[in-house]
Amino acid sequence: MGFIADLPRAITLDEAQRVPELLPTIKLSVDRDRRPGHFLLSGCSNLPLASRATESLAGRVESVQLHPLTEAEKERQSGRLLKTVLENGFHPRIGESSSRACPARPERIVAGGGPAALTRSAGRAKSWWRKYLKRLIERDTHDVTPVRHVHEHSGLLEVQAANTAMLWNASNLARTLGLHRETADHYLSMLERLFLRRVLPDLYGEDGQRVVRPRRSICSTLD
Repeated sequence: MGFIADLPRAITLDEAQRVPELLPTIKLSVDRDRRPGHFLLSGCSNLPLASRATESLAGRVESVQLHPLTEAEKERQSGRLLKTVLENGFHPRIGESSSRACPARPERIVAGGGPAALTRSAGRAKSWWRKYLKRLIERDTHDVTPVRHVHEHSGLLEVQAANTAMLWNASNLARTLGLHRETADHYLSMLERLFLRRVLPDLYGEDGQRVVRPRRSICSTLD
C-alpha cells in the first residue's frame, strides 16, 4: 500500500502480471480517485487471468490488446481495408488462386509483425523469434498457470501454427501430440492468455447452421 501511495499521479507499470499482489491496492486507489489515467498496466499476458491474481479490476480498467503490425503499418501507411469495407467498396472473390492474381509473399508471412524482429535480417529474425518463444514459454507460462512439462508447449505451438485458418478440432490435436484432451485444452487456454493463440468464432447463417465452405484461397489486393 505504501508503494502504490508513493507513485506519481500518472504511472506505467510494465510486466504487471508478475506482481498481481498489487491489484487489490490498485483497485482501492482507483476507487478513491475515479479520474482516469492514473495507472497504465502493460504486460505480455492477460493480467486478470494470472494464476495469482485475486482481482479482475472489473469496471475499473479498459483493456486494449496490441496486435502485431499489419502489412500497411510495416510500410508506414495507414491502410485502407477497413475504410473500403465500411464504404461497401470491398468485393471479395473466392476461387482458385494463381500466381498472377494472388502473388505469393512467403517472406511477409515468415517475417511476422513483431517490431523488434522486423529490424533484423531474415536469419537474425528467425533466431530472435525462436529465442523469444523459448523464453516466453519457459518463464511467462508460470505467471499464467502452474505447468510441469514446459517442453510440450513448443510442440503444441508448432502444431497450432501448421493448422492456422483451419476448422478447429481439439481431439485431433491432442491425438497428434499424444496428450489427453483435458491436458491439451489446459495448454491451449494458457496460450490464449499469453496472446500466442486466438480462436475465431464460427460463422452461422440465418438458419443457425454453421457455414462451412470448401477450402480455397481468398485473394485481395487491399492492404
